[in-house]
Amino acid sequence: MNAKQAMRSVLLGVAAQVVCGFVMAEENKEAVMWVMNREGQLPAPKIVADVCAWPNLTRLPNGDIVALIYNQPSHGRMPGDVDCWASTDEGETWTKRSTAAPRGTPEQNRMNVAAGLTAEGDLILVTSGWSAPGNPEAWSNIGEVLPTWVCISKDGGVTWSIDKESFPRAPDGRELIPFGDIMPGQDGRLRVAAYRGEADEAAQEAAKDGDPLVRRAAAGQNWVVRGDGRTWDAPVPVTSVPRHNETTLLHLGDGKWLAAARRGGMLLSYSEDDARTWIAYGPGERGRVTPNSHHPGHLTRLNDGSILLSYGNRARPGPGVEVLFSDDEGLSWSAPYRLLDVDSGDSGYPSSVQREDSQIVTAYYAKGIPGHGGYHMGVVIWDPARTRNRGG
Repeated sequence: MNAKQAMRSVLLGVAAQVVCGFVMAEENKEAVMWVMNREGQLPAPKIVADVCAWPNLTRLPNGDIVALIYNQPSHGRMPGDVDCWASTDEGETWTKRSTAAPRGTPEQNRMNVAAGLTAEGDLILVTSGWSAPGNPEAWSNIGEVLPTWVCISKDGGVTWSIDKESFPRAPDGRELIPFGDIMPGQDGRLRVAAYRGEADEAAQEAAKDGDPLVRRAAAGQNWVVRGDGRTWDAPVPVTSVPRHNETTLLHLGDGKWLAAARRGGMLLSYSEDDARTWIAYGPGERGRVTPNSHHPGHLTRLNDGSILLSYGNRARPGPGVEVLFSDDEGLSWSAPYRLLDVDSGDSGYPSSVQREDSQIVTAYYAKGIPGHGGYHMGVVIWDPARTRNRGG
């Protein structure tokens, strides 16, 4: 039995128990527990108003936390830019530091982001957007996906250089849309997740008998791109099933990776060759770890060794932002803990980092929450130990 076969055998042994766990949580909303702060209370969010955000958090080498966000109060239907906001006090207060990726022309937006640190410790942003967002209430005709830019800041997000040429396209020639955290592999090179949805029917028909990667790209595929921030390799697929998107990556160490992709709910994939090839992983069919409409997500390693998956619960009734814990490298997961309720499914996209004092800073976006109407980025500071050990 090889390593992948052994892994599948382990997965079968835990799947039934864990799948039952999240189905019960979906059917019994009252059973979902809430996160706690150190005082044992439900923490209130700190608000950055009038942005749709879709935040990505990165902790800088000096301890600052930066959020790369879309800077308009619209679900991508207004011209806008990617701004860099920063906290110098562990997420307690936030100020705008710069515009990291300005729109190329007045009608465009820059809104899709992946971010992290280079091997040198510089802040890196990979970003795309749309050519003609138009009416903020229109959910169609927003133009074409813009070419992907690579933006690097050597001073913590104050100033930026922008490379508009180096990031690769999908194998079918279309521009890619980046998502999630950028982090190095065992080889020291960065990994960026990116995706692109289905091509039109004519393009899919033309690709069906050609190169397998072009065919997969035309069907809609999520990819991992490897590079050093200046040069990049060709994308490699994460899943064998098409139409996954918005994939969060986590390097577990020693060239082992976990990926959580959006398709209905969140589906997990695993790599043991430094993100070159992937298999379905974890509970549920094809690695499903959350029910439908519980997406997209963010993975982070906590300092006690556990893994945190934060995601938007966009289902009705009762949408909100929730988290799961895994103590066995993603094979099984806790019941959900809720950070807050939101007004609608136009919400979620959380990103989390851990503070020096072990508390967690989770940023999200929402069109509204109880007590605050309108698009905003919210930041919740909560304690994982107090949350999981309810009595202590």
